[in-house]
Amino acid sequence: MLPSGDILVPSAQQLVALSPAGVHLWTQDLPGVPTSPVTANGDRVYVGDMSGGVSAIDVTGGKSHRLVWTVQAGSGSYGSVVATGTGRLYTTADSGLVAVDDHGSTGKVAWRANPSDGITEVSAGLAADGTAILGTNGKREWAYHPDGTRAWDSPRTITYSSPSVHRERPGLCR
Repeated sequence: MLPSGDILVPSAQQLVALSPAGVHLWTQDLPGVPTSPVTANGDRVYVGDMSGGVSAIDVTGGKSHRLVWTVQAGSGSYGSVVATGTGRLYTTADSGLVAVDDHGSTGKVAWRANPSDGITEVSAGLAADGTAILGTNGKREWAYHPDGTRAWDSPRTITYSSPSVHRERPGLCR
């Protein structure tokens, strides 16, 4: 949802904006089939796609929109983009975690972490201190600091969903 209350719905290679009453406002073509959900950070929206791309879209008051940039994070992704609110984004691609920095008019991959522990088909979790948590189809769960260094790893529980992080207790993921 945007600050205006408008709703964003990813569909086949498009992002559709609806008013709170369900009225179609606009449609933005995307470079690939979007993953869901879309991440909104003020008037900037981030969307990942199944071909491993991450795109930034500017929306102003929900009425105008434009695709600003797309960066290739990998060759395939099923995970959504999570944003820290500071211009750092995380997505899962291939079998790892990818940090992408939003530099306004461009996006750039900051680092990639691949623990070589099986493919990743879920979104990353994000702790208050910026630590990103990565679940894989392998034997362990992984956490990485904002600089890309490994924070910890833990035996994987039998699950097939994105990790959830309680964000009100900073320092928990050190």
